[in-house]
Amino acid sequence: MVGRTAEHRAREATDLRTALLGSAHPDVAADLAVVAAALFEQQRHEEAEPLFHRALAIFADHYGPDHLEVAVNIGNLAALYSQAGRLQAAESAYLQSLRIKTDLLGPMHVDVGRLLNNLAMLRERQGHRAAAVDLLDSASLIFDAALCPDHRSARSCRKTLTRLKKSPGHDAEARATQPRHTE
Repeated sequence: MVGRTAEHRAREATDLRTALLGSAHPDVAADLAVVAAALFEQQRHEEAEPLFHRALAIFADHYGPDHLEVAVNIGNLAALYSQAGRLQAAESAYLQSLRIKTDLLGPMHVDVGRLLNNLAMLRERQGHRAAAVDLLDSASLIFDAALCPDHRSARSCRKTLTRLKKSPGHDAEARATQPRHTE
């Protein structure tokens, strides 16, 4: 029920802001993205997708195609596509968002690490385990540099990397990804 309440409030805010600012304003796009995210959380992908696209179009028209808001919304679409089983569309969107964020934020930014992690999970689902391991290695380096080693993103990435590397012939590699504790 919380999701529907958040969705209802977000829709009210969107309607009010649209009346005040017009339908092509970036603040309206931000509100549309919030509504879409609420729908996405409720697994209502068919309703969320057009709102993400509308928000993306407004941001791209207002800021240009290589803006952070554009990258964020493309990443949201990638997550939606991935969850809906549209893996090719998800891959394309993740790669586009990754390119923009890497250009804007730098290759060692935590948001780049999160995209690499998401892309790795997608590649694993596609059966491309080696590519997933490479992406997780990169994400893990970013998380270790940008976050404390005990941060949940860093721990989760290492755990997934270890799981993927645990197979015959990969045991030594898997041990190498575990955090080293000294006493």
